[in-house]
Amino acid sequence: MMEMDEREELLRKDREREKRREQRRLQREKELKKRMAAGVVALAVLVLALIAAITVGMNLSRKAKAEAAKEKAQQERLAREQEQEDNTIELLAVGDNIAHKTIRETGMRDDGPWNYDQVYAHVKEDVEAADLAVVTQETIFVEDRNNVSGYPTFGTPPEFGDALVNTGFDVVASATNHSLDKGTDSIEYTMNWWKENHPDISVLGLHDSEEAASEIPVITCKDLKLAMLDYTYGLNGLELPQGKEYMVDVFDEEQAREDIRQAKELADVVIVVMHVGVEYDQDVDEETREWTDIFLEEGVDIVIGSHPHVVRTMETLTGEDGHKMLVYYSLGNFTSTQTDLPSLMGAMAKITVRKNVETGQIEIPEHEFIPLLMYYNKEVPEAAIYKLEDYPQELIEKHYVYQKNPAEFSLEYYQKLFEETKAKGNDEDI
Repeated sequence: MMEMDEREELLRKDREREKRREQRRLQREKELKKRMAAGVVALAVLVLALIAAITVGMNLSRKAKAEAAKEKAQQERLAREQEQEDNTIELLAVGDNIAHKTIRETGMRDDGPWNYDQVYAHVKEDVEAADLAVVTQETIFVEDRNNVSGYPTFGTPPEFGDALVNTGFDVVASATNHSLDKGTDSIEYTMNWWKENHPDISVLGLHDSEEAASEIPVITCKDLKLAMLDYTYGLNGLELPQGKEYMVDVFDEEQAREDIRQAKELADVVIVVMHVGVEYDQDVDEETREWTDIFLEEGVDIVIGSHPHVVRTMETLTGEDGHKMLVYYSLGNFTSTQTDLPSLMGAMAKITVRKNVETGQIEIPEHEFIPLLMYYNKEVPEAAIYKLEDYPQELIEKHYVYQKNPAEFSLEYYQKLFEETKAKGNDEDI
């Protein structure tokens, strides 16, 4: 009996041990499942986090790429705008600077240097604002004070050149009918004076050597290259000495055509300054038409005229090949002391010239035609050039010509005269 009880006790203990083992196994399985479940959740979270990170990264990448592309496009746009700006200039031109006696007297000093800055002070702001400013110096410079003279054979103090530079002019057109008034020595003196005193100024139409005469003047302004040619119809019946015909650019059709063709190969823009036309005639004469027809045929872009002593109209001409050319037939006198009313009015041309960087075409999107009025009083003496809109009311009755002709001299007269002159042409852009 005792043995049976012991066996049963052993069996019971075995069953309990087995039960505990089963419970531990089940507990381990439960814990394993929990850990597996947690792992799955963690993995899911990790996957979701990874997906989210990838999505955010892709979005950030796309945004960064978009920002980079936007920045690149902005830089390219600014670069194109800068390139276009560098290929766009403001050109200013005026007519003939004539050193008549009263104007000369305003700058003469018994002691000290002569100075003519005050003559141009009231247009200086406009001239300086231009990228390139052009004036025609009608009269030749002389070294000897005793050789200074006026009409009909002019000898001009070189201090007028200083005043033009101080005003802001960059280009001086010098081929005029008065170029030979004082002989070839004065032409040589004038060229040497410019080279020694203002070497950066471009002087057109006069030459000190045959080699220099054969070169096409090309002026670089910003990134634009402008070829500028300058011709006069003649030399008031005088002739250059044999072997020195090169000293002044007297117009010759064959030579002019060849010059223009060379200029087109060397420059972006071709400009011709022409000194031609029937004096005091406000309508365009036949010779001037012939010149401009030649220039149009050869593909000139801009023509600046002077010599008639009066303002003529401006217009855009279109050639048979579709080429357009802007012509100011005459800007009249820039400074003078002539007495007939129309000769006291000059004009200032302001022209926007650009090379389209996309197409390479030369365009003239804007151009202005601004009337000027010359003031002078012989008694004081005083002389100054004004824009008509700025001409002081108090100087009307002080004007020498008003004192001689008070019935006609008025600002209203000049405003009407300019509008009538301008109406003869057109305002088309190129």
